[in-house]
Amino acid sequence: MVGIAASSPAGGYWFPTADGRVFTFGGAKFFGAVSKVIALYGDSLGSQAAEDFSYMASASGATTVLRVLEGSAICDDLGTMATMPPLCTPR
Repeated sequence: MVGIAASSPAGGYWFPTADGRVFTFGGAKFFGAVSKVIALYGDSLGSQAAEDFSYMASASGATTVLRVLEGSAICDDLGTMATMPPLCTPR
């Protein structure tokens, strides 16, 4: 798994993998594979790691997008993540 996205209001999650597969949980609808775009969610530490993370992800042809959130844990921001626009349109 390389990320997580909340499906609002369905009450589920999408879990993308580095090879373009997407796993679903709960009420999230399955749309098929996506392009290789990886969202890096985090706080200031995420910002500091973004360059190295992007370098490693590019080896698989992926593009990374940094989304900085406030909070001490990713679970603190699930509501905010659910309202963010998608990084790509499912095929």
